Parts: sequence; structure tokens; C-alpha cells
Amino acid sequence: MWKGWLLPSNFFNAEMKKMRIVSGSLLITFLISTSEAYATQGHNIAEGLCVHQVAHALFAIAMLSLIVRLQLTKAVKDRGWRYIQIAAFFFLLWNLDNILVHWMAELIPDSLFHGSPHNWSQRLELTNWAARLFYWGRLDWLLSVPALFYFLRGLKTFHKRLVVK
Repeated sequence: MWKGWLLPSNFFNAEMKKMRIVSGSLLITFLISTSEAYATQGHNIAEGLCVHQVAHALFAIAMLSLIVRLQLTKAVKDRGWRYIQIAAFFFLLWNLDNILVHWMAELIPDSLFHGSPHNWSQRLELTNWAARLFYWGRLDWLLSVPALFYFLRGLKTFHKRLVVK
């Protein structure tokens, strides 16, 4: 069932057994040896936020360029490239959303945040338009998940074409 979809076709061969054992051992070692990891990064210093915003802007420009290029070259007639273009559109929206949210985070006063951000109990008072926009913008996974879905679907389409040939 999983063969060729999620795993490489040679994954079940005997020669790959050693590689699977080594990889699995390394994964278990890293999982056991870690102490604490944070899933978010605060931008307390202005330089960190500026670099982060520039990275989002460059990624957005790259996605816009890809969308335009695929449209101009008529590559979107191919199903795989059409999926990639849809993914690029969602990545573009995701980047624009993140630029807006990072900017909005600077406008919202700290007095509207209650609780600690370190134990997932922080709350935001939705008392003004900036706080509401910030809250809805933080739901960026609604854009990134479809982007990744369509990107992988495009790659899968290309992979099927290569396997058939």
C-alpha cells in the first residue's frame, strides 16, 4: 500500500535494512537526548524581526515570480505544474499574512496579552481591530497546509510520470 507513495521503491529491499537500522537508531538517540525545544521564536531585537520580514518578502517575491513564469510559459497546462502554481499561490498568501502579522504584533500593546507564552496559556483581549486582525492572521496554517498539500501533489504527479516512462 505505501510502496511508491510515501516510501522509496527500494525501501523494502534487504540491502536497505542496514540503513533503516542506522537511521532509526539515530532518530531514537536524538529524541531521547533532547531536553527542551521551543516551536516559536520571539523577535525581541529589531534586527531579528527585520531579517525575518525580509526573508518573508523575498520568499513572497519568489513565489510571485514562479506564478507569473508558469503562466507566461503555459506550463500550467500540465497538471503537475498547475499544482505547483497553486502551491506557490498559497505560499505567497502565507508570506503576505506573516508579514502582516509580524507588523501587527508590534502595534498591539503588551497589556492586551495575559498569561505566559511559554506554557501555551497566553490569552489576547480582542478589544480593537489590530488585535482581531492579529488573531485571525495567526491562523496561518490555513494557508501553509494547502500550500504543502498542492506542492506534494505536484511532485507526486511528476514522480508518477517518471515511473511510467
